[in-house]
Amino acid sequence: MADDRPFPMLDGPPIPWQLAEIIYTAYRDLFGSSQTLERLAERGGFGWAEVAKIGEMLKEKRGYGAYNAWKNQCFHSERPNSAV
Repeated sequence: MADDRPFPMLDGPPIPWQLAEIIYTAYRDLFGSSQTLERLAERGGFGWAEVAKIGEMLKEKRGYGAYNAWKNQCFHSERPNSAV
């Protein structure tokens, strides 16, 4: 069963937790897992500039293929009707 909790964003409305999990996969790849997704949510979530930077860093570290796959996951993740 998918987690339907909202995930906070520092500079905007919350996003679906499922989308945050996709963003977190790149975050974890780049920075490790010392800070869990739950802890990030407790601290206020991601900022949109941070999400863009995570994407850019993923592209630099893993190449366009990995970046495009991650970006496509973000844009095509299931979003509940109550989401942004």
